[in-house]
Amino acid sequence: AARTASDESLRVRSAAVRGIGTLKLTEHEGLVREAIQVSSQNDDMRQAGLSALAALKTTDAMDVMIAFAQEGADNRTRGSAIELI
Repeated sequence: AARTASDESLRVRSAAVRGIGTLKLTEHEGLVREAIQVSSQNDDMRQAGLSALAALKTTDAMDVMIAFAQEGADNRTRGSAIELI
């Protein structure tokens, strides 16, 4: 989880965010939510954050997915959000 905020590589950071979801590290939910706000090439960080948030099964995860599934979201992220719903 430390790599999520500190590594310069977006690939490493997005992999760390996905790892938080895979390992269900609920204590790092704040890092996941931060990742959802990061614009990156191909919107990879945001997609990693959405995936992790869905895996953490937070009370508002579905609402967040629905928000990113709406028209106007990046097409790649929108597709990911729809899949996660």
